[in-house]
Amino acid sequence: MLLLLSLVLVLSCADGVSVSCKNEKNEDVDWFILYKEPNGLKYIYQDESGLREPAGDVTDVLVNTLSPMLKSARNMDASFGFLSYNDQPPGCSSTTSGHSKGENDNQRRTTIRLNNQGQTKSKKYLVPEKLGRVELSKSGYVCTHECVPVGLVMGDSQSKEALWMVHSTPQFPYRRDQNHFWPDSGKVRAQTFMCVSLNYDDLETVGLHLQNIKALVYDYDLPAGFPKGLDDSVQKTTTDTRDTTRQGTMFPLSTRKAKQLSILAKKNDRTAAAGDLYVQLSIALQSDMAAQTYGGQHGRDKSFCTGTFQVLNVKKLLSWDPNQDHSKWAVTTTDWTCIGDSNRAPTQYERPGGALCINDQDVTYAFMGIMQEVEEC
Repeated sequence: MLLLLSLVLVLSCADGVSVSCKNEKNEDVDWFILYKEPNGLKYIYQDESGLREPAGDVTDVLVNTLSPMLKSARNMDASFGFLSYNDQPPGCSSTTSGHSKGENDNQRRTTIRLNNQGQTKSKKYLVPEKLGRVELSKSGYVCTHECVPVGLVMGDSQSKEALWMVHSTPQFPYRRDQNHFWPDSGKVRAQTFMCVSLNYDDLETVGLHLQNIKALVYDYDLPAGFPKGLDDSVQKTTTDTRDTTRQGTMFPLSTRKAKQLSILAKKNDRTAAAGDLYVQLSIALQSDMAAQTYGGQHGRDKSFCTGTFQVLNVKKLLSWDPNQDHSKWAVTTTDWTCIGDSNRAPTQYERPGGALCINDQDVTYAFMGIMQEVEEC
């Protein structure tokens, strides 16, 4: 009996941690997109099985996906790793609208942890001295003024499974705690989340992308031997290591079940023609595009009408005002839907940023159904 129990434990450890996007029933899915409505936690959900409005709130479905990382690192399998990146991590000052906005955009303080509060599984930590445009706070954070992207990554070297989630919610996850991972400030505005289930080896591509969008990694635990690109995205958080030859170009990716994805890290420039994420997406995808970005953004740019492809601002949404919507997404006429991390404003054209796109007609139609009016050229 003891021998059988030992064998079961060995086989269990050898299998590693299951890492997958999950639906509201805690079932594995290849991908999902959810749209949290403003002023609460109700949401619209879509995956390969269709579009629906599940009962319950957005935290119910998110906790299913995030459960492997919602615990102390000491209690995680040695083969499991994760990282979270956000331009406004927990501990930053925030408003109920989410991000600071307007002329003070470039002055906003954001933070990253210098360590994992005594967690020792990962041996590499950020160095606090001489990190460029950063400032060390008394509470053990590094403060910077550069970043926009938000998301998280998980993977397991034994199960060979991984996932990537991009979203628009400041301070998310707020804590690695199943009962306190949703930030209070996240209830006010509408937000989007896109999760894709990946193969473990895809984390190298994801890591290179995070470097090129200059993701601000604020919480992580990566075991030795994890893909170098992902590990470098942590170690180089506070330095500019972007590969300019990869900027403005779409790179292919696919889900575990071979759903077609594409990723783009944008170029930086003062002009919309050369610095706007959505203009670059329209060129790369060879299509006109409608883009929804935060309607309350100070200095929000008008629709882009002077290029080969037009980028039209979403002016009205079917169920709520764009000023209540903090999400950033765009749809093409060729069945691509992109979840981005930048607003359409000159202050953001000069910043790093990027998008994860999925080629799916049903997803495109769902987002088009949310739109009521665009700002025509």
